[in-house]
Amino acid sequence: MELTMPEFFVLPQQLLAMPQQHRRIVQEGVTIIESCHHQAEMRGSAVSTQLEMIHLLSGRLVFQHGELAGTLEAGETALVDRALFFDYIKQRQADGTPYSSVLFFLREDFLRDFVAQFPLPQLAPAEGTSPVGMIKISASPLISNFMASLLPYFDSPLGQNAQLLKIKTYELLLNLAEGHPALFQWLLQRPPADKPDLAQVLEQHYTKNLSLTAFAHLAGRSLAAFKRDFERIFNQTPARWLKERRLKLAHHLLAHTQKQVSEIALEVGFEDYSHFTRSFKAQYGLLPSQARG
Repeated sequence: MELTMPEFFVLPQQLLAMPQQHRRIVQEGVTIIESCHHQAEMRGSAVSTQLEMIHLLSGRLVFQHGELAGTLEAGETALVDRALFFDYIKQRQADGTPYSSVLFFLREDFLRDFVAQFPLPQLAPAEGTSPVGMIKISASPLISNFMASLLPYFDSPLGQNAQLLKIKTYELLLNLAEGHPALFQWLLQRPPADKPDLAQVLEQHYTKNLSLTAFAHLAGRSLAAFKRDFERIFNQTPARWLKERRLKLAHHLLAHTQKQVSEIALEVGFEDYSHFTRSFKAQYGLLPSQARG
């Protein structure tokens, strides 16, 4: 029995590996990708390895990070911090217009170079913005016009001109700094990109059916460093820890809820129902159906 799990993306790397589906411009420190989907709806999950800016050209984007949920409509923009896991639903418009967005991925050294060239006044971040990590920006004619002016560069040789693209990206950042100064200050005052705490990352995301590579990205490490640090801290492999932690939650849900076994298997991160059943019996000596309270 195969269970249906949403697709998971590590951004921007996996989008760059799909050149036939996404137009892109890649320069030192900044990656710009046009994302367009004609399906009525597309669901998935993602984590970005860099600061991401999403501008919606058409359609609708529903996103959720933990208890934080929101909707992005055409013309609106969102900032998503690095190493932030979020679920999304992309929807085309009621009249059939496809979902379309422009994604900016900015490295930290690019932001530092921008600030060095354009000193900005020191402001206190807007109250309540700093801990969120995903912030919505209302529709702005300046940003919308900028995005419209950028689209022709995807199919132009000028899109490969590094200096021109740097100037264009600086233009976007200046618009953001001018229109949302406190928000931009938050952007600059975020904590440095230290390695997140492994235990915290795993506890937050262990029910997601992610590859070890994806968990490594969430933890800000290479796959080899992730495995090495994990085994040093937990004295077991990440794969074994994940299976045991998921089965423990499944046992609790079977004993204390009336959810279907297949629903529980999906909820705790098992994509394959047969694998879940075999793993559960190996761990507890019982079939999942026999573990009901």
